[in-house]
Amino acid sequence: MTVYNWGDYIDAELIDRFEKETGIKVIYETFDSNEAMMTKIEAAHQFINFMLDPEIAAQNAEYVSYSTPSKEALKYLPKEMVTDARFYPPPALTKKLEVYENLGKKNLAYYNQLFLEFKMHRK
Repeated sequence: MTVYNWGDYIDAELIDRFEKETGIKVIYETFDSNEAMMTKIEAAHQFINFMLDPEIAAQNAEYVSYSTPSKEALKYLPKEMVTDARFYPPPALTKKLEVYENLGKKNLAYYNQLFLEFKMHRK
């Protein structure tokens, strides 16, 4: 979670306690004016809009070898990627998939390790 604020309004110990209790990482940034903060927010919006452009989203998906949720981007991807069930599984399979929500630190670390082993083909 990113928190934008003016000056040191939030005690660092409070942020540390929040992170320990919730497992949520806090990025705390301070600004000296509304204008400086709004400039950063506008830049973030511009970046998001850039990444959502279908051609850019397709390039990013191909580069990182992940699927993209952008239906418009699919027409810019190679056919072998769009038809690969590992990237875009058929609806019958997606109904059986799980969506992980807050797993907690211990389970998240375990799942990350399993994913790394799978991705790296380690035994």
